[in-house]
Amino acid sequence: KPMLINILNNSATVFCFADADVEEIDAYLKFSCVENVFCNETFALKSQNYLISSGVLLKCSDKEPGEKIYEKTFCPDYKSVYNLISNEFSLPEYNEFVSDFSCRLNHNLARIIQTENGVVFTAWEDEKSAIISAIAVYITKRAKGEGSALLKSMVFDLKQDKKNDIFIYTQENITPFYLKNGFEICENIFIGKVK
Repeated sequence: KPMLINILNNSATVFCFADADVEEIDAYLKFSCVENVFCNETFALKSQNYLISSGVLLKCSDKEPGEKIYEKTFCPDYKSVYNLISNEFSLPEYNEFVSDFSCRLNHNLARIIQTENGVVFTAWEDEKSAIISAIAVYITKRAKGEGSALLKSMVFDLKQDKKNDIFIYTQENITPFYLKNGFEICENIFIGKVK
């Protein structure tokens, strides 16, 4: 049987077993107007409605303490965050992004660190775990250690709140950045857009 972990707006997280009826899952997602999926290999290989690309799921090492370089941001500048990350990530319209992200922040399901050089934030948090959603640094500030400083600050902040399982999903070509910053590869994960 399939297990749909999350459907939010036009995105879904889908994990299913080998004997799942992927055609039925595809039809359900299409009916639900899901445009983006984050899924396991079983769904990725059998889906007919989504163009799937491969990425990597990484987990922060238990030995990585992070470092208190920057503090958590309580009043982010949503416009500058959106403008920065929209160059690197596929995002919904601005108002939808702000509505969703501010709701997560207000309910302590996400957090953000924003500096004049870049931004890092979590997409989801629960009592013991977190998923870092995005790290982006302005082009003029890249290759100067700012991305590592943002990441270490976020890891420190999360570990202070007893979030021991810290994950990040990224493209394969960016994996070396996370490996040098205390993350370890868990598995390949797949992401798709509706055809």
